[in-house]
Amino acid sequence: MLASLSNSFCFGRRPLRIITPVNIGNGFVWLNADLGSVTNFGSLLTDGATVTTWKDVYAGSHDANKAGNASVKPIWKSNIQNGLGVVRFDGVNDSLNINPVNSPSPTLQGAAVYTLFVVSKASTLSASKTLTSTDTGGFKIFHDGTQWGVATSNGTGIATGLSGDTTKFHIFTVQYNGSLSGNSNRLKFRYDSIDQTLNFGATTVGSTTNATASYLYIGQDAAGTVDNFFHGDIAEIVLYVRSFTTSEVQAEESYLKAHWNI
Repeated sequence: MLASLSNSFCFGRRPLRIITPVNIGNGFVWLNADLGSVTNFGSLLTDGATVTTWKDVYAGSHDANKAGNASVKPIWKSNIQNGLGVVRFDGVNDSLNINPVNSPSPTLQGAAVYTLFVVSKASTLSASKTLTSTDTGGFKIFHDGTQWGVATSNGTGIATGLSGDTTKFHIFTVQYNGSLSGNSNRLKFRYDSIDQTLNFGATTVGSTTNATASYLYIGQDAAGTVDNFFHGDIAEIVLYVRSFTTSEVQAEESYLKAHWNI
């Protein structure tokens, strides 16, 4: 099932198995900004070029796009992290979206499980900023101006006690499993491979994601107001409509850490 594996060796330790996204089952989308290549963007991009399409590396089935002129689209920047490129958002009106999210399979509508990984660097966190979200508020990673949080299926969890330099590149991991009992079991959030305690307030995480979602936004939330557009760089997004074991999560995070030198 996990067909693409690599090993790294440290003296005195067992080899670490690193899972790359290639050929892992039930992958919905893989957006990788490392090179300004045709594979990643549909055309060759140079530093500062407008991103009209961010290609789904899996098979081009869930590309991220946006209509309109260059002023509402992010740009590609070369040699930003570990010698690799990123997609840069201005925090004003830049975003991309995947539409539809129910075809081809797997679908984000009414999903009982998913696992989401994002590598990103925020330039400012002075106001609410969103990395990912559907038009119905699911699959969401956001900063509320004070702390990072995640949301899906009517439940919103804000991290408590999260520490770290939030203006450097970080790995964000979200795990959702609606078949489990209790908010903290259904929706989990990891920041740089560390499990975070979430405060869900009065919200309750449902047993499936919203069945009517149409868009998956990159760099904005459903409202699309200026305070919610992301300001910073997004390097890689990988989303699976499947659950991961603890060891699989750690292995995928190891791949992202090595790829981006985080």
